Amino acid sequence: MPLSDTLSNIPDQLLEAIEMTQQLVLTNVSATTATAKAFSRNVPDLPFADRLPDPIRLTDSAFDFAAKLMANQRDFSLKLLETFAPVEPARSSGARPAPAKAAAK
Repeated sequence: MPLSDTLSNIPDQLLEAIEMTQQLVLTNVSATTATAKAFSRNVPDLPFADRLPDPIRLTDSAFDFAAKLMANQRDFSLKLLETFAPVEPARSSGARPAPAKAAAK
């Protein structure tokens, strides 16, 4: 197998390993939570618990921000690379075309 194929498989393998680990964590947390519920039936609610922020809304907000940040960084990176495109040697297939130069005034 060529090195390029091996390297291109690394992100997929990493994501697969992360997903397997996440599933293991979810399984264990579910079991722990079920056990804890049996012991916590007589525990009173926390005062002001209704005033705490919604964790699902906070999570969604954080991931929405992260997605916007990543999109911004991708756009910036591509624009930065395009500024170097005229200096780069010509590439084989799959290369992005160099941006058109502005007409001289």
